[in-house]
Amino acid sequence: MADRVNVKPAAVVPAHESWPTRLRADLLASLVVFMVALPLCIAIARASGVPPESGILSGIIGGVVVGMLAGCPLQVSGPAAGLIVLVLDYHRDLGFVGLMQAVLLAGIVQIAAALLGLGRYFRAVAPAVIIGMLAGIGVVILAK
Repeated sequence: MADRVNVKPAAVVPAHESWPTRLRADLLASLVVFMVALPLCIAIARASGVPPESGILSGIIGGVVVGMLAGCPLQVSGPAAGLIVLVLDYHRDLGFVGLMQAVLLAGIVQIAAALLGLGRYFRAVAPAVIIGMLAGIGVVILAK
């Protein structure tokens, strides 16, 4: 039987590594996430009726900034097609400025929840609820 070889992904850096080494690995991984997510970010922006530059900016924040702040080597952040429904409705109802205010407020709530350690409580949501929500979003997207 052949010997097994344990290979670590390039972005995974042991916790005992120096801060600059972890920062470099996080930055490289975050840039990869950003480049992969960029087309979807622009598509969500265009489908929602907001300028494509907004999609690029959200990709930078979601891919690079969040990726470097997350503290988890295997975490992936970025856009989801289900956002089109939310962004489109907010843009239609509140206008572009209102949409940006809603996004800023949502970010503040997420940062506060992280600082308060509330993430563990979200595991209590049944997977069936999440699957149902995503299926509903898919139906709305197909209907549009």
